[in-house]
Amino acid sequence: MPRERVAHGGPRARERRPRGPGPLVGAGRRRGGGGPRAPPLRLARGQEPLGLLLLDPHPGGHLRAGAQAPPPPRRLGGRVSWDCVVVGAGPAGLSAAFYLARAGWKTLVLESGRVGGRAAGLGRITNHPAFPEGVDGAELTRRLARQARRHGAKFAVRAVEALEAAPGGLRVVLADGTLRARAAVVATGTDFLPLGLPFEERFRGRGLANAPFADAARWRGRSVAVVGGGETAAHQAVRLADAGARVRLFLRGPALKVVAPLARAVSRHRAVALHVRTEVTGLLGESRLRAVTLKGPSGERREDVDALFVLVGQRPRLPRFDLGTPGVYVAGDAAGAPRQTSVASGSGVARAMDAAAFLGRL
Repeated sequence: MPRERVAHGGPRARERRPRGPGPLVGAGRRRGGGGPRAPPLRLARGQEPLGLLLLDPHPGGHLRAGAQAPPPPRRLGGRVSWDCVVVGAGPAGLSAAFYLARAGWKTLVLESGRVGGRAAGLGRITNHPAFPEGVDGAELTRRLARQARRHGAKFAVRAVEALEAAPGGLRVVLADGTLRARAAVVATGTDFLPLGLPFEERFRGRGLANAPFADAARWRGRSVAVVGGGETAAHQAVRLADAGARVRLFLRGPALKVVAPLARAVSRHRAVALHVRTEVTGLLGESRLRAVTLKGPSGERREDVDALFVLVGQRPRLPRFDLGTPGVYVAGDAAGAPRQTSVASGSGVARAMDAAAFLGRL
């Protein structure tokens, strides 16, 4: 297994609970209390202009509005600060948030999209430990989010642009302001690589996408193509076929690079046609993608498609930060870990342990 990239490390130290009141549970309420919700967080002129709206993980995996931010959990240099900010709410980020919150550190999870990340749309996951019958991706990430929130982690919809070293900790740069934290776990996942063909961006969302995920049923009865030779491409091809689509799977190499059960699932599925040593060389259409040109063992040809899903690789999606910044740790897919939910969760916990040890030394 590749080692997770760690921006700053050091020997692990015994965790210490921060001084002050315990973690908050639910927006604006203290543990065991039934008092009124706290008023909105208001900062004086010159401080970070961020009206941060805390959100609860929705049972369906999305974020929904909860209540306004509770009183500042800690002040650092006269500015609002968290012990640790977790950037990203996929399996790695949720696992890190759970560990840190359970250890007593004031933890904020920042997610720009969906709680659970890409894993929430994976469908049935059969290689996650403790689920002998498999578990739906949305259910798995829902449990992870509920566990983190139960121990006091807070969630907010924000995209993090950068992490910068600042006196006493980190400055978390957002599109509409900044936050202060003493440590950060970055679990932002990956972006899909493009084919690099002309007009690719023109057709994105108009017949060209990276993966159907939860929308596979939309393509029932349609003729679609998947490009890629790895496990993500093979999984999505089978998922589309199970949903009733007719699938062509194009890969440049001589064989799929997947585990044996998945290779058998592809080869035995009547609705999946595997085309090896075949490269997509062009995209055709006007307002939307209608066809692709291919180069294979029999030469060049054109094939009509209702949709093309490009799964030829992924690259880390990271906010800007210097790798030597103390207290910043990268977890999960963003760190180059094998793309499995169990590995991502373990990576998140490992990096949370590093962050907790770092906080304990301050």
